[in-house]
Amino acid sequence: MSASRTSPKNRGGAARGTTVTQGKGRQRPGTQAKGGQAAPAKGKQASPQAKGRQAATVKGKQPAEQPVEPAGSSWRRPWTLPRTMGWLPFSTLALSVLGLIDAGYQTYTHFSNTGLAGCSAKGDACVVVQTSSYAWVFGIPVAVLGLAFFVFMVVINSPQAWRAKNPLIHRLRLASVVVGMLFVLYLIYNELIRIGQICPYCTSVHIITFILFALIVYQATAPAKPAPVPEKDPAQLPVKKPKSGARR
Repeated sequence: MSASRTSPKNRGGAARGTTVTQGKGRQRPGTQAKGGQAAPAKGKQASPQAKGRQAATVKGKQPAEQPVEPAGSSWRRPWTLPRTMGWLPFSTLALSVLGLIDAGYQTYTHFSNTGLAGCSAKGDACVVVQTSSYAWVFGIPVAVLGLAFFVFMVVINSPQAWRAKNPLIHRLRLASVVVGMLFVLYLIYNELIRIGQICPYCTSVHIITFILFALIVYQATAPAKPAPVPEKDPAQLPVKKPKSGARR
């Protein structure tokens, strides 16, 4: 009887022990699973912070970079022309605009009969030169020829023309300024030898044409700068193998 009484208890205790130990065993892996799930959750929560740090570094680099302007929009911002064109092409464009203003004013006064500013007297040098027979070439007023010349020079010295890859445009610029300089020499000869008077307005146009001639001829005849040679990485240089000495 004692064995029969103790056996169920022992069996029950063993069963209870097994159930408790199994339950605890099942719960312990569960806790490990929860910990394993918590670790990825923490990693996912930390990823936005890493992204925020990367975004902060990218934002910190953006102000250091200079915005690149497209080449076609430089004419819309005149203050950027000296930097985008270069000093010599920009100087030719500025001189062409000044010559266009001067020649346009002389053309206006020629057809309006208002007289040039500061040259109202009949015996003034400007009036004598402007009204002489040498102020016409092939039936066209010299002022109109000067206006047409500087209109063409403004076009041929524009940023688009200087950036053109067609060599014909650059040759046409050189040929036109040479013809213009020869015509200026002809006008100076008429003023000094045939008329004996010098017009200040005409002289200003002559000076502008001469400077244009000097700059464009210098640009056309100057030797081209050699392209910079990129420096080689020392890691890419061939390694010289030491010569093995003769064995005795």
